Amino acid sequence: MSSGRKYGSELSAALYVWLFLGALFLTTGVLLGARTNLAIGAAITGLVLVQGLRTCHSHHGLAAEREHVRRTLQDAIVPITLRLRNRGPYYYYYVNLLDHFRAGGGKRVRATVAELLPGTLAEFHYQGHCDYRRGLFVLGPIELMLQDELGFFRRRLPQNIFTELMVCPRPYVAKELRLLTGGTHTNIGRD
Repeated sequence: MSSGRKYGSELSAALYVWLFLGALFLTTGVLLGARTNLAIGAAITGLVLVQGLRTCHSHHGLAAEREHVRRTLQDAIVPITLRLRNRGPYYYYYVNLLDHFRAGGGKRVRATVAELLPGTLAEFHYQGHCDYRRGLFVLGPIELMLQDELGFFRRRLPQNIFTELMVCPRPYVAKELRLLTGGTHTNIGRD
């Protein structure tokens, strides 16, 4: 992370190279009076600005959800389904999802969508092993990482989606107890 913040926008190393090239072409175009350099510098700077504005304002319409059983046994495997819907008008490329499975000791699960078109749904399945301990666990949040097509800008978006999972103790099979054998009254004894 170059920005040092947990959520928000992040800049890639490639962006700095393109900004330097744009500034170089613009500067040489102004100093030397070269229209070709001015045009190239303006094109590079415009491309970077368009990608930055698109990344900052294009996260509307994304909705994530998690589905799983609500109760399970300790040491069990829980199938979990993550869904990501794009209800907005924008195309998304390389959307990364990060889910927190706390019943497995804080395990993080990552998934990537190569392309998410407007009006489409992406679905992921993973299995969480409840090997941490028993009790009530809150799974989540789901974090989305968006980036533009050229990889200049990345944006982290927390989705406040929390679901509960109750991990119950696994019952042990009791041995047969013969405390009452052949009783003296009806329905007392073996029955």
